[in-house]
Amino acid sequence: MAESRGHWLLRRLQQWPDLANHTYTLAAFLAACLLVPIVIALCTVVTGARSFWLGLLKRRFPKLEFVSNVTVRSATDTMRNQGIITLLFTVRGRVEPTLIKERLQEDILRRRDRKGKLTFPHLQTALTTRWGCYAWQKPAYFSLDNHLVVGSALFRGRAVNDWNIQECVSDIVSKYLPSELPPWQITIIPSTGGQEERFYLLIRIHHLLLSEEGLCLGDLLLLGPEQPTIFKRRLDEDDENPRDEAPVSSSPLTGLFPTPVAIPRLYSSIRGFISKRWTQLAAAYDPAENPEILKSPPGIQICVILILITAVSITKELLALARRTDVSLYRKILRIRSTVVTEAGKRQCTPQQLCKGIINSLSPKQLILSCVSGSWQVSYILTVTLPVFVMSEIRFLVSRKRNYGISECIPETAFSQWGLVLAAIKELFCICAIVYTAPRMLVQELITSHRGAMHQLQTVSLCGRKVVAWSDPVPLEVIRKISLNVSASTTEILLSSVSGALREYFLQFRLPVPESVLTTARYMPLEGLMRSSRSADDSSGSPSGRGLLCLALPTSPLYDDPKESVLETQSILKKARQRQAAVYLASIWQLDGGHITRILPTLAVRLVLNHLSRRYAVALTQVSPEISGETRYRLIWGQEVEDAMYWRPPQSNISVSLTLMTYGDTVRLGVMSDSMIAPQHTNIVTGFLDQVYQLAAQTEVPLDRASFSHVYQPNIPPEGTTNAHGSHTSGSSASEELRRLASSYVDLNISTPSGNSGSDSPPSSCSSHPLNEDNAFPVID
Repeated sequence: MAESRGHWLLRRLQQWPDLANHTYTLAAFLAACLLVPIVIALCTVVTGARSFWLGLLKRRFPKLEFVSNVTVRSATDTMRNQGIITLLFTVRGRVEPTLIKERLQEDILRRRDRKGKLTFPHLQTALTTRWGCYAWQKPAYFSLDNHLVVGSALFRGRAVNDWNIQECVSDIVSKYLPSELPPWQITIIPSTGGQEERFYLLIRIHHLLLSEEGLCLGDLLLLGPEQPTIFKRRLDEDDENPRDEAPVSSSPLTGLFPTPVAIPRLYSSIRGFISKRWTQLAAAYDPAENPEILKSPPGIQICVILILITAVSITKELLALARRTDVSLYRKILRIRSTVVTEAGKRQCTPQQLCKGIINSLSPKQLILSCVSGSWQVSYILTVTLPVFVMSEIRFLVSRKRNYGISECIPETAFSQWGLVLAAIKELFCICAIVYTAPRMLVQELITSHRGAMHQLQTVSLCGRKVVAWSDPVPLEVIRKISLNVSASTTEILLSSVSGALREYFLQFRLPVPESVLTTARYMPLEGLMRSSRSADDSSGSPSGRGLLCLALPTSPLYDDPKESVLETQSILKKARQRQAAVYLASIWQLDGGHITRILPTLAVRLVLNHLSRRYAVALTQVSPEISGETRYRLIWGQEVEDAMYWRPPQSNISVSLTLMTYGDTVRLGVMSDSMIAPQHTNIVTGFLDQVYQLAAQTEVPLDRASFSHVYQPNIPPEGTTNAHGSHTSGSSASEELRRLASSYVDLNISTPSGNSGSDSPPSSCSSHPLNEDNAFPVID
């Protein structure tokens, strides 16, 4: 009998899957509501315990300045695996270390604020730990020479050029910053390769200097003011009919939840209305501003108004007292009574005065006058105010209908306010729907979904040292043409190529290929990455407003065809945008405010992050301009930044950090991984190029000879160069490889190393490997 009931219930659930989903959502929401009091209590206990612990540490170590905020990176930091942000600039021109040192001294280290204090004092203090907390310690001696390092023009006995720059940079990145010095370093790497003079700037900085100091990357990058953006002319645009609006670059990794517009406008409107009415009320009835109000005996109405004004004034004074940091908590408590007495005395809002007002209002004469005054006010509203209001609304509707589509200055009326109220209610319902489904979505996306077998990037043992690599530049024009031919966005094309690169990584090293690789993806605007603290102060808001997306990049051999991979990537990204609004908002809540790490203890934060980073072992960042253009930045003294690369450090159990870096008119893939994966991490960037150009060949996207030879050269090293595996490559073998490729692909325009074909940008990490014929791709003229 019980079994038949179970089958009946199962059939019902199969017939009504929506009922099960709604029940699951409701149960998760109710469980979250039950946890709210526990979370509030936990937050109170954690905040109090942290304050007590910091106070104890400050008394025990008075010479140290402790870091009070707990972020995701500070919770996962270890001595072996620190969060060091890394950037690489390729600068065109002659290197001048003395000039760079002078500008660092004047513009960064000696810069002072309006109060005369150093703007970035922690750049001259070392970072240490005491009893599990970070602290700033002023060293006995600070020298800029310890942080501005001029690298050698030789690397392992050979001149630094396009062939070995990646190995040189990776060797520097793999070394830890000295623990006794402030945690930042700028390395100048001279280069002797190529026809034009250039050098590299490698910037490494600890994440706490960015989050605690208010320092922006643009400060250490020594970037000058932004140059005007150069836009490409549109088809329907000429010199006589230009368009003023700049094309905005929209990434599908951002904008999952549109910023509310009606709610802030409605709040501002209500706040302005209340402020205006309150000013009128205080000017008429506040004895502190209008002493004439108390010359005649007050009535009940005036007494109520006096109580309201006094209560608001007392609240304002108490809030101002609570915000003061120069007064102790004990003195604040003692001042509460004096504040109440003072504000009540200013307005004579005493019990005796209020009793007199009530007795005066109950006299027959006062009652008759109150009735007459009330009747007059009601009559005036019904005969004058209401008809005028109706006529003004009708006039507004008629004028709006006649002048539809014409800009006209019409004052806001109740009709427009009602439209604003309805829009605000609609936005509020959307927010409520996200909040209602958030508990279920968080559990599904972060814990229960994609419970497949673990792959090598999740199980590799990490040592903490980092290595880097980056690909050759891919022209954005090629990506745009591919996206038009396959009806996909440029971001989807790039994500599909990354998926194919990860698949080739597993296949090439004969590792088990997973069906998907769980990845956290984030969009970062190039303008926000390169801005300085001065421009950040002038801007309206500093929060990023961009959260994380959890993507399962398709790596199954079923999607070996590039077009199929693009379609699957589109489907995955579309589902993520539909379902992960809660994850996106929660990550914004943490990244911009650090609220989640304030609620939980540091140990609990570390355990949760270790679990999540074990699942999502790959982190991906897309860096591109918010406004589509080909802007190139310059240093303060005018030298052009030819190329840029940015890496977010993989921490906790994250083994690989990928960056899709768009700069100028090209895009690159950068890889930062744990050194335990090296040198296999270089195959990810070479696989990325293979996937992009296979897709270009499949979609018949033409590649001109000039751009192709600039972008994708075989990078066969000159005679006597030793590759990454230690094998010796001779110049003759390189020439034979070139002849073989030239005979296989007639249209492939490749110049020999002896020619003047040196690329202006750093080559990919495959530069020291011979080019395999199987990885070559056709070029369509």
